Amino acid sequence: MPLLLASTFQHFKKIDVFQEQLSTWKVACITTAALAQIDDVVDRPDWVIGEIEAIETRAGEFFEYDLRGKNSDDLDRDLQSCDLIYFIGGNTFVLLEYLQKSNFQKFIVPFLAAGKSLWGGSAGAIINCPDIHYIACMDEPEKANLNSTKGLSLTSLSIIPHWKCGHHQEALECLSKNPDLDLICLTDDQAIYINDNCIEVL
Repeated sequence: MPLLLASTFQHFKKIDVFQEQLSTWKVACITTAALAQIDDVVDRPDWVIGEIEAIETRAGEFFEYDLRGKNSDDLDRDLQSCDLIYFIGGNTFVLLEYLQKSNFQKFIVPFLAAGKSLWGGSAGAIINCPDIHYIACMDEPEKANLNSTKGLSLTSLSIIPHWKCGHHQEALECLSKNPDLDLICLTDDQAIYINDNCIEVL
């Protein structure tokens, strides 16, 4: 169950360690978190372009995919042939809303059990945690319609991205409000690699 969770992939220093794998992989880039945040913007911001290009330029095959309006059958049809599901950042709470509506958890468990991978940056990393409530001070939870803030629980860690970066003060607030969580802070050039019992900060 290989997970690679980062603050941002365009600034992740060791991305080229995975170049050989990426060059043979078919990658689905889940853009939902970003699109929900920039729907009223005509041109994509540089950070969205950068997050997409960081993987697109290295992948064997690459396509963008929005979870909004999708269901379990759509996921099975559209994503089953992929080697990697890659989530870019944006609004974590809106992303979780559409993960729930599309029944993504039902899809991702056998996908990962087959030895395939999931990568996520910022919001795309956080949704793998047990619960996303702790990140509210760095996000806009009011934009989502959620009955539960339970995440995918693919890791027991709770990730705080952008440590010592542009969102440092918000990250400090999240830390102070959640002292009992198993929190790990990642700078913009770091990622955490999780594979079974192996956990490594890169």
